[in-house]
Amino acid sequence: MVKTTKKAKKRGNVRELILCSIINYMEKFDGRSPTLREIGDDVGIQSLGHISHHLNGLEETYYIQRDDHKSRSIKVLKNWNGSSLTNPVAIAAGPKRTIMSAIVREAQLFPNKSFLLPVEGNSMIGDSIFSGDLLIVDPEEHIKDGDIVVATHLDFAGSELGAATVKHLYRDEEGKQIRLQPSNSEMSPLYVDSDEWDSEWQLQGKVIGVIHQFA
Repeated sequence: MVKTTKKAKKRGNVRELILCSIINYMEKFDGRSPTLREIGDDVGIQSLGHISHHLNGLEETYYIQRDDHKSRSIKVLKNWNGSSLTNPVAIAAGPKRTIMSAIVREAQLFPNKSFLLPVEGNSMIGDSIFSGDLLIVDPEEHIKDGDIVVATHLDFAGSELGAATVKHLYRDEEGKQIRLQPSNSEMSPLYVDSDEWDSEWQLQGKVIGVIHQFA
């Protein structure tokens, strides 16, 4: 077995930081990719040559794709954990899934900034939410105990590209714990301490409807 050297580990960590910096920037600026200078300023590297070197490494390992002849042409193919960000992926009613590319489209027929998310899994069948359905999610709707929500477990850099799930949300009376409750008696709830919830999770919105699709 080949051992990972300290130098290789350091290089990998730098590339992970750069990749997360790119993803965070693109989330903030509606998909526009950053310049080398903006990446360097964010991760604390002044040498544009070093940034370019690490971008080449990310491109060679298929994390990103670039057009060398165009500015701001970075396209992120997957996050550091290897989850694809290019093809829509089902999320929510089952194992947690990355959320960014799961957003199908804005639901223009519904209020505010609602969006649609495809469902995979059976943890919410008690609420007639089945694998293959589309959830209508409203990020601006007030959320109270018992509501069905989409929640995202953030990655280490605070990016919203972490794993997402859909469950009933409950807070205990003392405010020390969050319970994410499935509506399937064969599945267990997920308990999250309030400190972890505040620092590592983010509510994407309240589920206000579901669209059943016919084959």
